Amino acid sequence: MRRGRWIAGALVAACWLSAGSTPFVDAVRGVAEPADWTRDYVTARARLEEGRGPPPVGEGGNERAARYGAPPVGLLGAPYFIHPPTATLAVLPFAWMPWRVAAWAWAAASLAALVWLAFSLLGIWSPGAAPPASGVALLTLGLVLWPPTLHCLEKGQWSIWLAALLASGWRSFEARRARRTGSLFGVAAALKLTPLVLLGYLLLRSRRAAAAMLAATGGAALVALVAIGPTAWSRFFADASRNEAAWAPWIANSASLDGVYARLLTSNPFSRPILVAPGLARGAFAATSLLLLAAAIGAVYRRREESSASQARVLAAWLTLPLLLNPLGWSHLVLVLLAPLAVLLRDADPRERVAATLMLAALSVPRQRLIESAGAVPVGPAASVLLGLHAFAAVALFVALLVVEDAA
Repeated sequence: MRRGRWIAGALVAACWLSAGSTPFVDAVRGVAEPADWTRDYVTARARLEEGRGPPPVGEGGNERAARYGAPPVGLLGAPYFIHPPTATLAVLPFAWMPWRVAAWAWAAASLAALVWLAFSLLGIWSPGAAPPASGVALLTLGLVLWPPTLHCLEKGQWSIWLAALLASGWRSFEARRARRTGSLFGVAAALKLTPLVLLGYLLLRSRRAAAAMLAATGGAALVALVAIGPTAWSRFFADASRNEAAWAPWIANSASLDGVYARLLTSNPFSRPILVAPGLARGAFAATSLLLLAAAIGAVYRRREESSASQARVLAAWLTLPLLLNPLGWSHLVLVLLAPLAVLLRDADPRERVAATLMLAALSVPRQRLIESAGAVPVGPAASVLLGLHAFAAVALFVALLVVEDAA
């Protein structure tokens, strides 16, 4: 078994380094002009200048970005901005700054959130003990160099904050701090709507936590309604399906099963589908999502009479759902899987730990390596499946957590 752990560890390192220095170089180049965060900044600054209203539309967003000194972004026919207005609230303080200053300030805030994430992960690994400063520093350094983190820093995405909030919320649940759990999950849902799925678990398990989550998310939504205006919310919901259709088949959509279905079953510029049946693609993703959700709910009911401690692995499985139920999942989003993975590694037997290490290896493969391995665009069916490696690893983690839970 020790030999198996060494082999698994070597595989993690090989996967981690499989793209060489490219992920690091891309992150260094992108952190000063994070392409995805450009949209957040431009939208927030437009609200500062013009007051309440919807986000910029189409190339109008790129025109504003040019005026602010920010880079243009590719649209592919999708909306310029598709984050909820509650996320715009969080960016407003940065929008007071010039673009370059704001970009570096956002990177610094992301690194602070990474320290918080490292602290929470060590707390998950050793519950009841205060994580040592040296351990937090070493883990933070490791996380900074992890390919999904580098992708997040390169694009200026929210995944580090999302992972930190969910990991800290899980720790609070295990410590029986229901209101803090719900509040942290609620803030995560205000930044990215997919963590709203966790409300289902809390409704089944803890009314106080569910009430706190509703209060946090609902309160942020009401503030955004007043400060940003109702048209921003209506635009957000109206544009969601168009954004999904444009970006689901994109070759970097590696952490969402919807990406696999879209590349295999829809006509798009990025892949050669085996069959053009967009309705089937949507139905397959909906059916998969319902199956995963049903399995998660079933696990809660099987343990409904047990203590919060016995629910820990079940909640860890639920923490994979904000990714698995998301139609768009770039590799930076796998950061949210670190807390569930830590739970599995902590509680599993030696053989299962090797399996968890193999999952970590798959999640560590940089998107640059996957894209290079997939070949020239449009990619073929086999490459379309290969590009979903991170999504398949997430499914394996979800299943393993429930299997471990049932065996406990």
